[in-house]
Amino acid sequence: MVKEEEKERYTGIITWFGFSNYGFIKPYSDIADGKDVFVHGSSVEGNVELKEGDKVSFLIDTSSPKGIKAKSVEILEV
Repeated sequence: MVKEEEKERYTGIITWFGFSNYGFIKPYSDIADGKDVFVHGSSVEGNVELKEGDKVSFLIDTSSPKGIKAKSVEILEV
């Protein structure tokens, strides 16, 4: 698992994002042991809404006891 202080950006695709302002990213690399990464709308850079199919880049936060979550999320393609 990657340490939180490592600032490597990862890429993936939004598999689901709901009205409750959270969703999941399917990472292109195996940073989450094959699982999707949780993302909250407050972690998205700029004033944009995520939607299913968006390609994104992100940092990871491993400090949550619930598992890996995305932070500093940026949309790569609209």
